[in-house]
Amino acid sequence: MADVLLNPTFPEEELAKAKTRTESALASNKDDANAIAGDVASVLRYGKDHPYGEVMTEATLGKITLEQIKNHYQTYLKPNISYLVIVGDISKADAMAKAEKYFGKWAAGDVPKHQYATPKAPEKRKWILFINPEQYSRSLILLIRLCCNRKVRMLFRAA
Repeated sequence: MADVLLNPTFPEEELAKAKTRTESALASNKDDANAIAGDVASVLRYGKDHPYGEVMTEATLGKITLEQIKNHYQTYLKPNISYLVIVGDISKADAMAKAEKYFGKWAAGDVPKHQYATPKAPEKRKWILFINPEQYSRSLILLIRLCCNRKVRMLFRAA
């Protein structure tokens, strides 16, 4: 694990495989009421111009490049903003010694802090949005609170 983290190679073929898996998931999500409702809820809650309101599509996936991934790694993967979680039958002293041995050379660094505007509530306070493709064999009702608290969500499924 430490070698992969500290000496990444970013093979192009692995990016291609990851994109293929994601394309498959996106295609599957087109028939998944939960996925559609989640995407719609994110856009309604945060707006299309907020990072939490962005929805992955085939077009946005196609724009991801290996250089962007390398840049993201160089910019954001730093020990000063990361956690190493160890679970199992190991003492704290042994865990600390192994963490230092394998990750001790991982250099801390400055990480940009991005500021985003607080999403504004939509002008219409009450809405009902129906998405009813005929291929669905069940219904889904999603109630969302239009604010920035992502923890407030109630989900009810009809059989």
